[in-house]
Amino acid sequence: MLFDNPSKDIILQMDFSGTRIHFKTILAFMHRQFEAVGNVLHAITQKTAQQEDRMNSLDDRLTALEKERKTVSDAHHTTITNKTDIHHQLSAFKAQWFEEQRRAHNVIVQGLEEEPPSCPDDVGRGNDKTEFPVNLARKLNFRPEDLTDIRRLGKRRTDGKPRPLLLHFSSLGVRNTVLKTKHELRLTAAFKSVYINEDLTIAELARKRSLVPLYRRLRAARVPCTFRRDQLLHKGKNLTTREAEALLSLTSIPKPTRRHSPRAE
Repeated sequence: MLFDNPSKDIILQMDFSGTRIHFKTILAFMHRQFEAVGNVLHAITQKTAQQEDRMNSLDDRLTALEKERKTVSDAHHTTITNKTDIHHQLSAFKAQWFEEQRRAHNVIVQGLEEEPPSCPDDVGRGNDKTEFPVNLARKLNFRPEDLTDIRRLGKRRTDGKPRPLLLHFSSLGVRNTVLKTKHELRLTAAFKSVYINEDLTIAELARKRSLVPLYRRLRAARVPCTFRRDQLLHKGKNLTTREAEALLSLTSIPKPTRRHSPRAE
């Protein structure tokens, strides 16, 4: 026997029983504490996940804002570039317009005989002084007071060929009348090799030369057309290349012959 005294056995049994009860209580308490800690950890995990979602949402917003900022920056840069291009185009257009207006009252006379130089030293030099073309004025019906400037262009040629003659008219109406009646020069032997044209800018002259082959084709097809500066006109309206080709295609189609019905006997 481990304990010979029965009373001591009872006391020990009671102590062991109390210890078991106390241990169970401790286990229950620890279990409750672990559950509470688990709940707290779960709540922290949920809050952490919510914070991560918010951070991701903020990252997405920041990314969208950065893209929008870049788009606005690119649009601003494009706007500045376009503004600069428009400014350059407007400046070029103004310069072209002023140049055309400056030449609007001018005509260029080609092939008109030139007065011989008054001094041998004038040969090969720029000598713009010239006399009023009396015979030409009589033929085209304009007067000295209709001109505000008259001069030869370029230096005198050593081969004796006449330089182009620039006539600047004070009135646009007189200048237009001269251009309308210039074909009458061909009827006079003295002016058969004289040509009068508008004073075109370099750009206008290049555009007109590009349309000359089309103009010749239209004339060969007997389509009425003419030039107004660098524009090709048909019946008073500007003629585009596509419209000119359409007119040429119509003229190339043979006209249908009219069939006569047999006479009734």
